[in-house]
Formats: sequence, structure tokens, C-alpha cells
Amino acid sequence: MTETTGETLKQPTDPRAQKEAFRTRLFFLMLEIAGLFLIPALVAVWVGKWLDSSYEFGNTGKALALLVAFVLSWVCVIVRYRQAVREGKRIDAEITQESQSS
Repeated sequence: MTETTGETLKQPTDPRAQKEAFRTRLFFLMLEIAGLFLIPALVAVWVGKWLDSSYEFGNTGKALALLVAFVLSWVCVIVRYRQAVREGKRIDAEITQESQSS
């Protein structure tokens, strides 16, 4: 929904235009994936430093926090990838259906 009008954003009805819109969204998905790794890593470094200094873990707290952040980031990336693949297959099926009916 757009904030100014409250209308829902309409996807193009032409499958080729949908594919182009899909490619644009994939670009922004790549930026999102970069954020999925960067933000948890920065938080993990901060939490790890706090754990190391508060509980005298050496560097173990930072290493564990980074490991947890890395695993959680990959789980999020896999979920987003599966969503993107499903949508790409749906659009390709519509393109194939359109070309067969023409």
C-alpha cells in the first residue's frame, strides 16, 4: 500500500513486465541480504565485546556471538531465497502459458 493514497500497488499484468519488476526486486533483495549479514555481525561484535569484558571470557564471547549471528543470517537468507524462487517459477509459468495461448 502506498502511504499517501492508501491504494494498493498493482503489479503489471504483462508477464514480461512482471519479470522486469521481479528483477528489480531481486536487486533490492541482494541489498537486504547484505543487511542480513552486516547488522547481526555488528550487533554480535558489540555483544561479544560486552560479554568478554563483563565475564572475562577472553575472545570466546565475541566468537560465539558471531557464530550465532552467522547461523541466523543464513537461515534468513535461505527463507528469502525460497520465496524468490517460488515467485520466479510462478512468473515463468505465466510467460509460458501466455506464449502457448498466443
